[in-house]
This record gives sequence, structure tokens and C-alpha cells, in this order.
Amino acid sequence: MLYPQYQSSNTRYSPCHYVSSAVHPDGQIFVTAANFPYKNTYAFSVEDGWAQQGKWKLPFSGRGHFDPELNAWVGICGYYRGFGHLCACDLVLPKTCRDHWKLGKEKLFSGVPGERHLGAKLLYMGGGSRICLVECVYIEHKGFDDDRLYEKLLCLRYEYLLRVTTFSLKYDDNRDLTVGNSRRVRYYTAPESATRSTLKDPVAFWM
Repeated sequence: MLYPQYQSSNTRYSPCHYVSSAVHPDGQIFVTAANFPYKNTYAFSVEDGWAQQGKWKLPFSGRGHFDPELNAWVGICGYYRGFGHLCACDLVLPKTCRDHWKLGKEKLFSGVPGERHLGAKLLYMGGGSRICLVECVYIEHKGFDDDRLYEKLLCLRYEYLLRVTTFSLKYDDNRDLTVGNSRRVRYYTAPESATRSTLKDPVAFWM
């Protein structure tokens, strides 16, 4: 990833200030950087390099993905009120400051009692607005029928799981963003080598 690293409005941004990004269909890369209380969004093109688009931010946490069927970027909402939801953002046209976005209806992060959210990554799977959400969760307490297994795991404080949710996005009759009844959830045990810090910012990709 390329980052804007120059002085702007008396504020200097670096990779540690990265908030979100998205790639426009025309090839431009949009990146939001925030260094409280400042926030700015930049666009990068091979021809023009970096250009500031305005003092606003993309609504995502991490990467937004272009969905041609929705003609919008979609990603995990980066605002507190939208925690656990997806959002869709109108494509930002070059040299404008348009920042129009819509919050998804459903909360997609785990709502299971006892499960605690650590981190998540969104993957766009192609046609039909097919999307995969990889969420890392932990369980602090869990009962075991096998006493020997319990004794073996007694020294572990947490059990880490990968909660993989696949679904398709669409707009309903009210133009609200929804997954409808397409949601499917599966669980996988996290690798033993995975640390809590890596699970807070999981790495996942779609082939």
C-alpha cells in the first residue's frame, strides 16, 4: 500500500495514521488518514500522484471493496454507532468531496453470549455481491464434559475461534442495505500459533 506522507494543514500523516482505503473502478486509490483531531482523504493516480480530496473520511474500518452490482464501495463500518455492521458508500468522483454512505440493516459480528469480538476482515468474493466476513472471537469460560481435557486446558484463559460468515448484499424495496436470508455462519478453531495481537488484525484473502 502506498501512503501520503507529506505536510497538510499543519498535520503530518504517516502509515500509522491509516484508517481506510478503497480502489475506484478508474484505478485511483483512495486513502483516509486521521491524526486527531484532523482527518483527510487523498486519491492516488499514476499520472498525478497524491491529491487531497477533502477533510472527510471514508466510512470504513480498513478496506472498502467495489461492488459493481451495487455500484458502491462496501466495507466494515468504521463508526461507533455502526459497530459490527457493514456500510455502502457512493463512489467518490475525482476532485470532489462527496461522502454519502448507508449503514447495513443487520449486525454481522457475533451476538452469541460469551463470545467476545477481537478483530475482523472483509473479503469480496465476486459476482452476486458475495462477501465473506472473517471475525476473530474468544470465549472466556467454557464447560468440558471430559475432566482430563479440562485439566489439560485449565492453564489457558481463552479459547480463540474464527467465525466465518458468508452472505450476499442487496438493496431492499426501501433501498436499505441488507443481507436478507443469505447469511451462513461456520466456526473454526484458530491456529495454535496465532497470538491475541494477530487476531485483532487478522490476515485473510480470497482466491
